[in-house]
Amino acid sequence: MLAFADPDPQDTLHVQQAIALFGGLYIGVQLPNSAKTQDVWDVDNSPNGQPGSWGGHCAFVPDYDSDGLTCITWGAPKKMTWGFWGTYCDEAHALLSPDWRPPAGFDMAALQADLAAVIG
Repeated sequence: MLAFADPDPQDTLHVQQAIALFGGLYIGVQLPNSAKTQDVWDVDNSPNGQPGSWGGHCAFVPDYDSDGLTCITWGAPKKMTWGFWGTYCDEAHALLSPDWRPPAGFDMAALQADLAAVIG
């Protein structure tokens, strides 16, 4: 891994930009028990919806749309609503690997210069 950035998981614009620019986010969620039976992960205001009642979990999020996000978990895609994200996601990491291919128009030289200035 060359570097990483941690967008604020509660800042929807930063989350969307990180997914678009870096191809996805590696996230941590505090899964509620209700997620065990949901086809689309959504907020549950019952006692089964308590954050972390099922445990902490990591997943990769490569896509989003106006309805929510798609994560890859347990080897398969899983949809979650933006409400679920806001309630249960507690960390997000944009990973910059040597295999990453930036989108057209991305200023890679500027990024490398910025990384060199930060890392030394």
